[in-house]
Amino acid sequence: MKLSLSYKLKNYAIASLLFAATLLMNSCTKDEPLPNISAVITSTFTDSKEAPAKVSFTADGVGEIEKYEWNFGDGGTGQGKTGSYTYKQASKYTVILTITGDEGSKKSRQTVSKKITHEVTVEEPQPSITISTNFLNNNQLIPTTVTFTATNSRPVRILSWEWTLSDGRKSNEENPSFTFDKGGEYSITLKVTTSRGTFTFTANAFGVNALPKVLTKDATDITINSAKLWASLTEAGFPIPTAIKAGFYLIDGTTTRYISVNNALGTDNLPKDFSATLDGLAADRAYSYYAAIELANRQEIKGETKTFRTVKPVLPTINTDAVTEIAISSGRLNLTITDRGIPAAISRYGFVWSASSTVPTLANATAIDLTSSTSSVLQNLSQNTTYYVRAFAINMAGTAYGNVVTFRTRTPDPKLPTVLTLAVTNIADKTAKLNLNLTDVGFPSPVTETGWIFSTTNSNLTIDSGNGRYWWENNYTSPTALSSDMKDLQSGTTYYIRSYATNATGTSYGETVSFKTTGLSPKAIPDYTAEGTICAKEGQFDVGGKNNLKAEGSMTKCDFTVRGGRCVIKSMKVRWGFSTFFGDAFLSGGMVWTAETGTSVDCINGSNTIIYLKLQDVNGNIVYLNRNREFIFPKSGQSAITSANLPYWKDTFCSTEKSILNTCLTAQQAKDFWIRGFKVIDFVVYWSE
Repeated sequence: MKLSLSYKLKNYAIASLLFAATLLMNSCTKDEPLPNISAVITSTFTDSKEAPAKVSFTADGVGEIEKYEWNFGDGGTGQGKTGSYTYKQASKYTVILTITGDEGSKKSRQTVSKKITHEVTVEEPQPSITISTNFLNNNQLIPTTVTFTATNSRPVRILSWEWTLSDGRKSNEENPSFTFDKGGEYSITLKVTTSRGTFTFTANAFGVNALPKVLTKDATDITINSAKLWASLTEAGFPIPTAIKAGFYLIDGTTTRYISVNNALGTDNLPKDFSATLDGLAADRAYSYYAAIELANRQEIKGETKTFRTVKPVLPTINTDAVTEIAISSGRLNLTITDRGIPAAISRYGFVWSASSTVPTLANATAIDLTSSTSSVLQNLSQNTTYYVRAFAINMAGTAYGNVVTFRTRTPDPKLPTVLTLAVTNIADKTAKLNLNLTDVGFPSPVTETGWIFSTTNSNLTIDSGNGRYWWENNYTSPTALSSDMKDLQSGTTYYIRSYATNATGTSYGETVSFKTTGLSPKAIPDYTAEGTICAKEGQFDVGGKNNLKAEGSMTKCDFTVRGGRCVIKSMKVRWGFSTFFGDAFLSGGMVWTAETGTSVDCINGSNTIIYLKLQDVNGNIVYLNRNREFIFPKSGQSAITSANLPYWKDTFCSTEKSILNTCLTAQQAKDFWIRGFKVIDFVVYWSE
């Protein structure tokens, strides 16, 4: 368009006036700054985030913004502070908003443009898949091939396919095919992966028909004239049919016979694993057979044909080995089975032996059966006699014998008896008990005489020496133990004793032992001193000694509890003294003891401390004497005083309870009476809490 000159002049004049007015205003007003322009974008999905998705946008602007221009990220544009846009494809979009406005100051304005970005993610829709197949019906017999097709009703891009049959087979094709060689009910599952994840779809179950399958197994337990046939239903078929019978067909040359198996059908009217035992077969002969079942529709299902051959009988091979360990009345028989024969099962084996039959058999000799060993000791034989032995073994083929072995029992060498002289017991003033053990009667048996020789002067005793004998004349054919009481002995006298035994070979002797009858005189009781460190657990310790005891010792770091305290005894001295008299020997003097202890705890002098003198009579019986000269016996069934077995008092003490007393004494008498024949063997210190 062309403008006229007059219009140009007119516009120029107007512009000149506006410029002059502006200059006048600027010269009269203050120059204020303008805010920077900016905006914040918000987006809202109108319905769903799945494509196609409609999104509403709003720009919250700041400053003098004159223009809003939108770029929605897929080529779409728009203007204005608000807008609405529909995304057709699933993706992540970057929205760009360009705003244009003035910045600077009121007097010096500058027009600027700024870009603001905003992210919008549109998701793909979930797939909706229908699985279909070319499988026509449920009556197709195997083998059959089935193709599966997936139809997606939504515009979704499938990234991967994964088909899984219920029998474990898989395929990653979009429309796979599977071949079924086994009948049954099947199902199939499809997993598809999209950008949104993995989704699973399952088709309806379907059935593939199949007939049962019968497996003819190898025959077992084959013998000379028998065998066992086996069969198994490896597949029941689908749907499961009904069977009416099961069995085997046995083929012998040109003859075939059916062997029905009773109870072969289970509760579902299908055969279980079944078998049949055949008897009366010919030895070393080939047979063929196959298993079969008959269905309710008269259809017969057969297994494959198998062949077996009955056993050819072969006797075992057995060797009679040399007889070992030959003795007077016994010998060890030995054998070796070198071949178990055919069949290998040996039903019986062992030895036949005789003293008269030079070729022993099961019919004319004595048999010894074995179970797992290859030798046996033949006993109760006659001495110096020849015997004939032969091994045998029996299997289904018959009885096999080994070679004949001869051996001769020995004649025994002459042998003296063996006799042991045992310790003399029950020693008293004028009596004692003799003991011996006849351990071997020798050869020839029996022992015709055995006993003891005794003397008061001679220790090298024989039946021709000594003061006398105690003996038995008897026929002892086996070892035995014997005892005899000696009476009217001399008091306080030493005796020498020696046992002996006599058989037809001669006389043998035991060792010489000695003993001394008890005297009536009290013993001299010498002092005994024990020194050293004594430390015991649970507050008890012993110091060994003999006769009258004087003990000195020290005791350190004994960790036992005394009335709740900790006792440390640095040293201790205990002295016991006796004065004795002949005749009615009464205990005189007394028992005195002293103790030196640490300053921390006075354990020895504590009120709960008990000290005992341990005595023993000539027969080994034990009694304790306390510091008040009271005799104390251990508890019934016990032999010593321990922390768990405190002693006890009785009003009277009689020889019926302990052999150390010759008469019953009252408690007071027991305190003062010194018993003859005692010796001091120990002292015991016992702490009780």
